[in-house]
Amino acid sequence: MSGSYGDRFPSSIVSNSQLTLLNLVVAGPLLLLRTPSADDSTSYILALFHRGPRGARCRNVQVTSGRAETVGPFGTPALHDTNVAMAAETFVGAVELAYSKQDSDALWLRQVIEQLTPVMHAGLGVFGWFYDAQDLSDVKFMHPTLLDTPSGALEALHGTLTSEHRVESFISEHYATPAGTVSSQLRESFATYRPLRDTLGPLGIRDIVTINGFDVDGRGIAINAFLPEPTTLPPQRLSQLQHMAAHLISSSRLRRLTDVREAVLDTDGKVQDATGEAKEPAAREALSLAARAVEAARGRLRRAEPAQALETWRALVDGRWSVVDFIDTDGKRFLVARVNEPAPSANARGLTKREHQIAALVGRGHSNKLIAYDLGLGEGTVASYLRRVIEKLGVSSRGEVIQLFAATESAHASKAGPS
Repeated sequence: MSGSYGDRFPSSIVSNSQLTLLNLVVAGPLLLLRTPSADDSTSYILALFHRGPRGARCRNVQVTSGRAETVGPFGTPALHDTNVAMAAETFVGAVELAYSKQDSDALWLRQVIEQLTPVMHAGLGVFGWFYDAQDLSDVKFMHPTLLDTPSGALEALHGTLTSEHRVESFISEHYATPAGTVSSQLRESFATYRPLRDTLGPLGIRDIVTINGFDVDGRGIAINAFLPEPTTLPPQRLSQLQHMAAHLISSSRLRRLTDVREAVLDTDGKVQDATGEAKEPAAREALSLAARAVEAARGRLRRAEPAQALETWRALVDGRWSVVDFIDTDGKRFLVARVNEPAPSANARGLTKREHQIAALVGRGHSNKLIAYDLGLGEGTVASYLRRVIEKLGVSSRGEVIQLFAATESAHASKAGPS
């Protein structure tokens, strides 16, 4: 069995007539069950236990003769898991962890990856990194973290990214896509895409699923899983991955920014203090509603309706604030509204700050619904701003906005040039 799990197996075991149980804790409660087979080979089942409101459930990663295969609670692949609620609860836990205080970026990334492992692992490992793609011709990667991936996976990934056969239009689309699989992005050209086939194929890797937190300033974070077969994600799972991507963008940006707090709220959503733009009555009301939504998502909804909890916990409030925990000196917990505005790097072309934020996300191909989640706005508000953007830019459709911003980003990358 390859990968990091194998290095952590303890020597002490407890046996019975059915299986051998090894106590193993990695990325949450995990157990390795070893069962003999008829041909004397060894079959391992790595059970990722998940405790929900109806008791403990598990997802199994079965490894026989060194080959791993992920099986969901009902024998379905993890990414096609029909138990949307159980997956949503895992995502809510990952969102909560993403906004937790952790001084080390590397450790923070590893913890988030470990939290997401039960809903992403397909038998070939999960991996992630921070990256700077302000210049798409020279993307820089930081803190690469690989969990339970095949030997040689990092070198193969590097080969894929630097291959002379890579298609630049696919690279641009890939970075602009918040979640999905490589096969879905490449569509009909996937079968002949040599960078993936030649470098990752020999390792048994046939596809990659990505949660891509690509901020509008060109920096981002990606968490991915290798897949043994080309995969099309069910709509509900794709939506969950997109929501997670929005929170990865917001939380990783928050880690880079100076800590500017414009409001303090109690856990009931009552504003205790406000400064700056948060003093406005509409802002106070928006922050109060958001604080109550966050508390419900982390508590009552997380236990009873986790899918609704993930939908309720928006990535930002009014496009400006993130609502996060603050522990006072006496140990009492409050929520604070930290300034966390997206800052697009391209020329604003006469747009207001909010119009530019929305235009940049439209340029990435985000739907109005996803932009509303990204920024914590109503869909109607997003649509209204988009109409103003179209008018100010002198174009006639959403598609032309996408083309205009794609051309702007390409020109920005060309101007930056390789380092």
